Amino acid sequence: MATPAKYTTASREQVHQALQFTWALKGHIRAAAKQYLHVAQEIAKARDGKIYLVLKTCPVKSSPTSMRPSTISPTPSTSNAPPSHSAHNS
Repeated sequence: MATPAKYTTASREQVHQALQFTWALKGHIRAAAKQYLHVAQEIAKARDGKIYLVLKTCPVKSSPTSMRPSTISPTPSTSNAPPSHSAHNS
C-alpha cells in the first residue's frame, strides 16, 4: 500500500506570488468587463442612431411630466382617424 503524499507548507514567498497572480487576474477581469461595457455602449449608440434615422424625428427627452396623459393632446391635423362619411348615407 502506497503511503500518502506529504504536503509541504507553502513559504511566505509562494503565498505572496500566488496572491500577486490572483490580483493580476482580477485586474484583467475588471478591465475586460469595462471594455465589454464600452463596446455595449457603442453598439447601443449605433442602434439608436439607426432608429433615429428610420423615424426621422428628434429624440424625445424622457421626464416624468412628459409621459402624463394630461400633457399629451393630439392636434386635429395629426389625427389618424378616417374621415367621416355620415353625410353620404343616402
